[in-house]
Amino acid sequence: MERTKLICMIKINNKKGFVFTLDITIAMLVVFIVILTSLFFVSRGSEISISEHHLHCIGSDIITIMDKREVFDSLDHSTIENELAEVLPVNYEMLIRIEGDFSIGNGTIEIGNDLPSQRILISGKKVALTNQDIYLKLTYFIWTREQ
Repeated sequence: MERTKLICMIKINNKKGFVFTLDITIAMLVVFIVILTSLFFVSRGSEISISEHHLHCIGSDIITIMDKREVFDSLDHSTIENELAEVLPVNYEMLIRIEGDFSIGNGTIEIGNDLPSQRILISGKKVALTNQDIYLKLTYFIWTREQ
């Protein structure tokens, strides 16, 4: 009698072990699917190359420097153009579009070079506030100069 109880307990424990193993296998499969899916979307999100990212950072830095120097407060085309020529590295070209609620140029000023048609072009946007409390939307386009 005790022998049949022991055999019965071993069979029950074997079934529990099989279910537990199956449960772990399915859980690991789900975890791997989630990890692979997230890696796929993370890699797709970073399709920008290092050089393009570098261009974007340079453009953003130039706009930040000019804003900290309060160059945009004057809304004077030649002042902004002179400052851009001073801070822009020689191997880059840039176009800055300034939009806001001001009377000059119907609220739009463009400073810099014409946009190229055959070059990699990176753009970005920033917002600035002048000393006269005028909000400015700054859109910049930056690209490498032809050698």
